[in-house]
Amino acid sequence: MHERTQTVFAEVLAQVDDDDLATSTPCADWVVADLIQHVIDGNRTAVERMGGAPAELPTGDRLAVHRASAAVAIAAFGGPGLHERSVELPFDSVPATVFASIRSGDLYTHAWDLATAIGADRDLDRTLGETILSAIAPVLSPALRGAGRPFADEQACPVDRPVADRLAAFLGSRV
Repeated sequence: MHERTQTVFAEVLAQVDDDDLATSTPCADWVVADLIQHVIDGNRTAVERMGGAPAELPTGDRLAVHRASAAVAIAAFGGPGLHERSVELPFDSVPATVFASIRSGDLYTHAWDLATAIGADRDLDRTLGETILSAIAPVLSPALRGAGRPFADEQACPVDRPVADRLAAFLGSRV
């Protein structure tokens, strides 16, 4: 799931032009360049939380930088003992498999944010989106929503909308 979400994000990222970098995104106070950097930084942080060392990343081409950061994150989640490990997050200690689901949800949602910002197709990998929504819906507690918390309140979204829209609304974005 994590590897597939990296691919989905990369597919949208490949559509970003230099002119898009200063475009606002659905993420408060972020432009496209900030969102891309957040995903790359998130990949590096995931590696560290999984016990790995930060990797040297290329500079320049944003797609190459993302691919390199994604490769080390994918390797970190693919290591031995994933099902027996716990990961310390700012809000709790969770099984590494739950962290992989959270990270996948973050990537998929930010692919939607990026697609929205640049006017690309937001109907992302539907099967993957359904899997992610099913995985994270039960663990997203009300304590994680609201001002000063990672997620806003769930927004209304018709059930016939693509799953990427429904997931974004579930996580607090207006679609």
